[in-house]
Amino acid sequence: MRAVEGDALFTHTNPGILVQGEVRADVELDCGRCLDRFIASVPARVEEQYYATIDVVSGTALAEPPRDARLIGHDFLLDVTPLIREHVLLELPLKPLCREDCAGICPTCGLDQNRRSHGHDEVEDERWSQLRALLADFDKK
Repeated sequence: MRAVEGDALFTHTNPGILVQGEVRADVELDCGRCLDRFIASVPARVEEQYYATIDVVSGTALAEPPRDARLIGHDFLLDVTPLIREHVLLELPLKPLCREDCAGICPTCGLDQNRRSHGHDEVEDERWSQLRALLADFDKK
């Protein structure tokens, strides 16, 4: 991820802090058709409960949080970087495209068809030659 921006709301709850927000991250991806690298802006919505392990006032240990819970550190700092990274990764497209009309790579020579047009002589199937002749005659009339 290159740049991340967004808005978040941190709410004090009984077990800790509830984080809610929306982020947008610029992510470098490889196009699924032409294999070029490009930057995509990926939006993600985050909502996660963080659990305190130590009481802020007394410093005593609190009840054991759920096993897969996100924890607030002993220094009482909340690092949301892993949370944002996880949610952005979940929003990545399965087949990213550099643009909607990406032509991809040429199946014959492997060149990027977006950069320059190139033609290959298509092998004609002789089984269709009589039909082509009929269509040509029909077009002449």
